[in-house]
Amino acid sequence: MPRTRSHSMPYSTPYPYIPTSLYTHPTVPFCVSPTLDYPQSDASSSPPPSPPQSITPRPLSPPPHQPSHSPPAPPILQSNYPKLYILDGDTAAGLAIRYFIHERGGVRIRAGFIDVQLKDQILPSFIWEQEHAGELPMLFLDNPTRRPVRKVVGFEAITEYIDSVSPTDRYLYGDTEQERALIRSCIHCLRRDVVEPLYEWNNHYLGNRTGEEVTGYAPVPGRRRALQERIEMTLEQVEENLEGLEYLLGKFCAADVYLFGMVIAHADRWPWFLDDERRPRVSEYFVRMSERPMAHLADEFWDTTRTTVVD
Repeated sequence: MPRTRSHSMPYSTPYPYIPTSLYTHPTVPFCVSPTLDYPQSDASSSPPPSPPQSITPRPLSPPPHQPSHSPPAPPILQSNYPKLYILDGDTAAGLAIRYFIHERGGVRIRAGFIDVQLKDQILPSFIWEQEHAGELPMLFLDNPTRRPVRKVVGFEAITEYIDSVSPTDRYLYGDTEQERALIRSCIHCLRRDVVEPLYEWNNHYLGNRTGEEVTGYAPVPGRRRALQERIEMTLEQVEENLEGLEYLLGKFCAADVYLFGMVIAHADRWPWFLDDERRPRVSEYFVRMSERPMAHLADEFWDTTRTTVVD
């Protein structure tokens, strides 16, 4: 029996167009050096001119006693990696965030773990601040023993923070503000038109969300057909956008981590999601994502007995 992860999201609006590629490079013109010809002169008054000579410059050479290339940057010591305090759980968002951390690297993780099967994350003793509503994972922005406690929840808030504090250069939210905006927009569209309807197709709350009367989840048959049609319409757009691309926006980024993590966590619940005949590019994309070296590491929870260094 596979372990389940709790997740629930509301219904929202239609899917917009995702840019076909995030990274474009302008064409650099090829420069040709000019040549100089000596003018013709009277042969009786002066010796014949030298043949035309080219002034095409030679490749630049380094000055004496200087290396031809700048020396590589010194390696970053693991002791200089920022230390992150995370309260993790067996959730789809937890899997996606662990996958992001392994791909990004350059951090040290000190983690706790909450068993969502027991609904510990929504007990009154856990919810001491209403705005977080017991969501997992939770990232503490400082040592959790310090007051006031500052913490954030949600895939985007946690991963953007990690992307900004990690000293390595494997940025997953892009190198410019324009790239960051496109990645954020892509995640927003995927959450609204794939992830939220997908979990609503599978789940429905019984009781309220405060932890007082929650008894479990059950499907909502009346809405399933409409939700599935909406999801498949979005996947058709993704199928079209993936033509000629390896990843959603051309280059591997946080949007790929989000979609893969949130879908693959419960892939057995919606067998119709991957259709090799109707959407071969989407199926190939998920195979490509699963074959990345860091993908299998996301299934393992953090060691709660020690600090884990992620290179």
